[in-house]
Amino acid sequence: MPKKSQPAILHLVTWYPTKENHVEGIFIQRHIELLASNKDYRHVVVRKNVQSVSVLQHLKAIAGISKQEIIGDMPVLLLPDKSGLYKKYFWRHQNAIEQFILNRLVKKIQPALLHLHVVYGFGKEAVQLKKLFGIPFIVTEHISPFPFEWLTDKQATVIEPTREAAAVAAVGKVQASQIEDYTGVKPFVIHNVVRSDYFFYHERSKKEPSKGPDIVLTGIYDPRKGVDYLLQSFPALLKKHPGSRLHLAGTASLERMAVIEKEVEAGGIQHAVKFHGQLTPADLCKLYHQCDFYVCSSEMESFGVSILEALFTGLPVLSTKCGGVLEFMLPENGILIENDRTVETLLNGLLDMTERLNSFNRQAISADAVDRFSTNRIRENYLSLYQQVLAKP
Repeated sequence: MPKKSQPAILHLVTWYPTKENHVEGIFIQRHIELLASNKDYRHVVVRKNVQSVSVLQHLKAIAGISKQEIIGDMPVLLLPDKSGLYKKYFWRHQNAIEQFILNRLVKKIQPALLHLHVVYGFGKEAVQLKKLFGIPFIVTEHISPFPFEWLTDKQATVIEPTREAAAVAAVGKVQASQIEDYTGVKPFVIHNVVRSDYFFYHERSKKEPSKGPDIVLTGIYDPRKGVDYLLQSFPALLKKHPGSRLHLAGTASLERMAVIEKEVEAGGIQHAVKFHGQLTPADLCKLYHQCDFYVCSSEMESFGVSILEALFTGLPVLSTKCGGVLEFMLPENGILIENDRTVETLLNGLLDMTERLNSFNRQAISADAVDRFSTNRIRENYLSLYQQVLAKP
């Protein structure tokens, strides 16, 4: 167990898995758990509670008693974000109360460094903590395209915190360029984490030659991930290869799922599309082992961890040229197509991939991905960054 005398790193997370949703923010969770495996520092995770809390629990937080949940390998301290306390009494003072609770928590933990995982959500608070207590902070940005389209006050929530940070890390080169163009800050590039104990190569039994390919896509919750684009192209593939199947893994709102299901019905492809819902990493790895290739039909990826996870299992990838994937896509592990969003382009890619499946060495794909994106390398990059920031006077 880490000793309290060790320097503390306070991780402020905007998105993080919960007991109800173990997928949202999972990339951030893996980052933190990887860093916490090094015992040179104490690591404390804080996030805003996405669930409404009782007035009593809210008053306890103000008094310095924070609710805690164990998520994965780490305890997570929850800051109240919603309660009847705000609705009935203090709605005008919500920001001041939240800053007070966070200040009190920081005084108790006495961190040497704040690590923000996404600047949105805690950027303004981190700037305030730096001014009050002189605590430096760094940012790992996960969101692309950057900046955040839905924010109104980007100067206070994005630009100023990014410029005030002691260092900014982007998960990919495309995202790093976007951050620099918008804020003038040049980020380090430290890639996202793929755990090889979750995603790994496994030799599979041979398929019947006449059977069409099993294709997989994860992350169907967001239209920008390209599920609609893929569903528009898939019927034409089925005409050429009637035995083909499309596997969709992920979650979405009821309204969004209704739209997707209508597209499946409109294409007459209900018999060839399987919805797997939200899968654990272990079950997702098993699904990858059963499939022939992964399709990334996204408009934009900051890095594309889901695609890299597929490569860790040896699955070849067909991908649009959508940003971050360019950092790990090679002729040996898949095919890149133009991102013009036309059915013809994606269909030709699907047909090309189907014809070339036997040319890919799945075991070699897995070995190369693991070698280039090892967790040890990512951890050492961050620990080096911590040391550089903490060494500054």
